[in-house]
Amino acid sequence: GPTPCRANRKDAECIVHESTFGKDMEQDAVAKGHSTSVGAARFARACGAKLLVLTHFSARYSVSSSETEPAQAPVDPAEQLGDEAREELGERGPPVVVAKDFLVLRADQTFKPEPTLAVKRPAWHRWAAHSAGSPASAAAAEGGEQPL
Repeated sequence: GPTPCRANRKDAECIVHESTFGKDMEQDAVAKGHSTSVGAARFARACGAKLLVLTHFSARYSVSSSETEPAQAPVDPAEQLGDEAREELGERGPPVVVAKDFLVLRADQTFKPEPTLAVKRPAWHRWAAHSAGSPASAAAAEGGEQPL
């Protein structure tokens, strides 16, 4: 079960909780020292959270591991974990956010997620910009974006 919140942790504005596995993998989660989506939801409920943000997903919930038709936009399998947490919390439960890399939560706006990510390009674009013959350095040579 979830770890109980201490008295000074009740009515939390936001709980950011790892959700490595789905509800059907509880034994694996416990054995590996991780949590499930449902366990994270129960912890958020115990803390009186106003928002639950799920993060730290197993690679099995990544877009690259999901199977989609080529003509379809990939569906983020981690959203399944969000759906499980929402189901556990019910209609009256707090909203659940499935975190993405570079997600920004605005503490000055009750942890409302920013609609755009903090970084619009992967961090490795800097390395590519400095690599000879890379598309980024070619674009810079043609007057496009300058390498960092």
